[in-house]
Amino acid sequence: MNEDKDNSDLLDAVRASIRIGASPELLFHYARRDTVTVNGPIRLASRTVNGKTVFSLHDLDEFDRLLDAARNTPNEPRSRIDLAVTSHLKAEAGGACARCSSGITVENAHIIPYRETQSNHHRNLVRLCSACHGEYDTGVVSRMEIEALKLRLVEAARDRLLAAQGVNLAPVPVRHELLGRAAELEQLVAALQSPGSVMVRGVGGIGKTQLVLAAADAAQTGRPLIWISLQDCPSAAVLAAYLETAAGRIGDGDFISTLSSVRACVILDGVERAACGLDIVSDMIARLSAERPEIQLVVTSQARLPEVGFDFELELGPLDHDSAVHLFPEAARSEPAASQLLQFAAGHPLTLRIIAGLVRHFEGAEAVWRRLTGPGQPLEMPARSVQTSASSLDLCLEAAFTALTSEQQKAMWVIAQFPAGLSTLFFDLESLGFEDPPGLIAALRQWHLVEVGTVWDEPLLSTLSPVRHFVRHAGREAAVPDQEVIRRRTAYVFAMRVAEANSMIHSGKIAHGMALLHREFPNALAIMDHATGHAASDPRYRMVANALASNLQTFLFSAGYFEVGAEVMRKAADLALAAGAQKEALEMLSQLISLANRGKCFDLASAALADARSIDCRDDEGLRGLLLGIEAGAETRPRNSRQGGGHDTLLEQAAAASRSYDLLTAAAGGTLTHRGALALLQQACLLEDAGNPAEALALLDRICPFFIGASNPINAGAALQRRGNCLAYVGRVDEAMENYADSAVRFHPLGAVDYRSNTLGEAGLLMAEYHAVSCSQKITCDIVVGGVDDIVDRIVTELPGIRVPGNDWPYVLTRKTCGLIAIASLGRFPEALNRLGDRLRSEVADMMFAQESEEARELDYGSPVAGHFAALAWLCEHVSAVEPADRYPDLAEVEGLAIVVEDMFRGGVRELMFGWLARYLSQQRGMTGLRPGILRAAVDGLSYGEPFELDGFSLAL
Repeated sequence: MNEDKDNSDLLDAVRASIRIGASPELLFHYARRDTVTVNGPIRLASRTVNGKTVFSLHDLDEFDRLLDAARNTPNEPRSRIDLAVTSHLKAEAGGACARCSSGITVENAHIIPYRETQSNHHRNLVRLCSACHGEYDTGVVSRMEIEALKLRLVEAARDRLLAAQGVNLAPVPVRHELLGRAAELEQLVAALQSPGSVMVRGVGGIGKTQLVLAAADAAQTGRPLIWISLQDCPSAAVLAAYLETAAGRIGDGDFISTLSSVRACVILDGVERAACGLDIVSDMIARLSAERPEIQLVVTSQARLPEVGFDFELELGPLDHDSAVHLFPEAARSEPAASQLLQFAAGHPLTLRIIAGLVRHFEGAEAVWRRLTGPGQPLEMPARSVQTSASSLDLCLEAAFTALTSEQQKAMWVIAQFPAGLSTLFFDLESLGFEDPPGLIAALRQWHLVEVGTVWDEPLLSTLSPVRHFVRHAGREAAVPDQEVIRRRTAYVFAMRVAEANSMIHSGKIAHGMALLHREFPNALAIMDHATGHAASDPRYRMVANALASNLQTFLFSAGYFEVGAEVMRKAADLALAAGAQKEALEMLSQLISLANRGKCFDLASAALADARSIDCRDDEGLRGLLLGIEAGAETRPRNSRQGGGHDTLLEQAAAASRSYDLLTAAAGGTLTHRGALALLQQACLLEDAGNPAEALALLDRICPFFIGASNPINAGAALQRRGNCLAYVGRVDEAMENYADSAVRFHPLGAVDYRSNTLGEAGLLMAEYHAVSCSQKITCDIVVGGVDDIVDRIVTELPGIRVPGNDWPYVLTRKTCGLIAIASLGRFPEALNRLGDRLRSEVADMMFAQESEEARELDYGSPVAGHFAALAWLCEHVSAVEPADRYPDLAEVEGLAIVVEDMFRGGVRELMFGWLARYLSQQRGMTGLRPGILRAAVDGLSYGEPFELDGFSLAL
């Protein structure tokens, strides 16, 4: 029989879900439980092929047809809607009303009235608030509108399922054969196939990880897995950074929205060992659960979390006897000591695996039993809730670790230093002097001490959490041979690898270098902590910390890890200050202040400035130059959302930056150094802000070639953007556009948060003001989409502090949003413009509206802020949806667009947006010759009760 032919009409769970317009969770509900209809109970048929659940096209289509049958006769009471269907509908509509996004009194509504069909088919149901439901039932809202709404919801859900296919995230732990967990596996699979959060609890090494991995594979929900080891998250910023890194592998956007878009399954492993503290983890769990119900949360822990509620909890106990025996070496099962060892292990899987390694090594169970129960051994027969130093696992680990050769112990210790696993592509054991790494790894695998996975088709070496904890503790107890040498060499070699990745970024291999550093960032933080902890006893660790901090700078700025980056620089600066390394300390403090200000950690920046000023620089002009540069830059934080300080203050700071350059250049013998070029860039920025673009341009003409020649993409991009600003001020607008384009081209491969949207926003506003300037061909749609995601992410971040629209929401964000609208529309990037509108509506306006009071809801679109962003979303959606056949507008459309510009913007930004609207209508909608003043006059006339009329243009009403 031809198996391929027989299976040609079989679909996996994700494709089957797409076929019937349901989520995988609802699909499995239909396959597990009967649905009662007037024709009898029905259940979706499934089969297993190669261990996977699959569905045939015929069965799916037939079930879909039967599912539309009436649930009861007209004379019987209405049939209840299944809870699984309601859960699906809630996720489909984002937890709110599908029509208006209200989060209050939301209920299931039948599209075709129940009285006509008696059908509870999931495609005949939609979530509506009581107000919208009432309007639909009374005919105020048409069935055509609700049917179109449901179609969009179904298509969006299908797009999310497809988007999740093939997503490449950080590696999850290595899977092993799962023994004796059939009942627990069935329960956990059912929980993962249902929407809701999951807690798996049990002592360390009991098999929580393996059970979750097996269940996630068997559940087949199509959710990408994101695995985060919480013991390696020392702060809330690091935890968020890990989630952002995972989301960055999926696409651009804020990490919660991105993970939600693919229905990710986020697994937070080891809550009880969270280095950042339980409160921070609980806050993140609450945030993910509240903001995005599409994200599934799975938490593993050794202890209960009474302050956190989960939809499903599973406590994992010991293996049954037969499964435990299966893990024991067959040749030794008949020995008398075998039963004692099995009793000693008490069904603990990791203990059993290590005992198996011991039995093979010592060639018998009796020898192992004698070793474990020898004189002085504090033996504890485990009826434990947590692992202790006297538990069977730690005793077995101690016996196994002692039995290793010195080379194996050293290799084990090295691997345990890497929380994200040791990638042999990035860090090879040969570089540490190990002669036979493959042999070492093979031996450690036999002991079940090391797991081997893959990353980018290369081996990834890792350890389970209890093993890693034990080995690191053994290192602190000085049980590792040549400990100091191997410890220092590990830190040194890793710092070299980070330097090589940073060099890739600066030599044109930007994507490769950034990908490597994203992958190794958790390890870099761990090595940084390791170096910081040992620098007092060995000053060479200070060199490692300095090298790591220096070579992570571009990555940290580009990835937007401002708060975490400031923490890294703080550690490096503290080591330098303690050692009296003044120049090194000033360098680190300078970067710390920049990162802290970008991350709005102003207290941290102020403390760093005080530390810099405490350094005695009187006898060293180079140090004085560094300090002047720090002071000039540190004082430029805006006093409010619109101003960068007074004119005289800016000029004083520019003069300080100039003195800094002179001192740095003199100290370098007249040579322009990197630090000197940064001082010139700082001076140019201050002069531009002070309204002296010509002076600033002269400086930028000198330093742009320097940064470009030095392959410094982030500083080159910043200098080119500033040069574009100055060129625009002096009327060289075509050159300005090319500088903006060159800047964006450098920022885009870095994924440089904020930087990319800054330069694109200025380019768009240039096009709005100067109608003869064309969008540079270097600016592509993917670059503009990246800028769109940057700006919406920042708006979402700033949202809590935004009170009313116009003047009071951050001026820089207003300019950038307008610039992105201009470049996306005038540059003819409708995909980017539509994305901007969609994200502003779904992630800003709708989210705000859903959280507002009943009083605010009575307004047209809630509060002024929600209405503001809703209007911006409409503007983007409207312009991006215009078809060629709709080219020439009618008067009502032009009036609507002009009123949005008038109402939504203030001051100079409003003038620029009237310029944009005039150019858009003139060049893309056929209203040739339309000027901004004509639009303004027509809008002004409305305030005097006059009709909206455009002088010189006759449009249909």
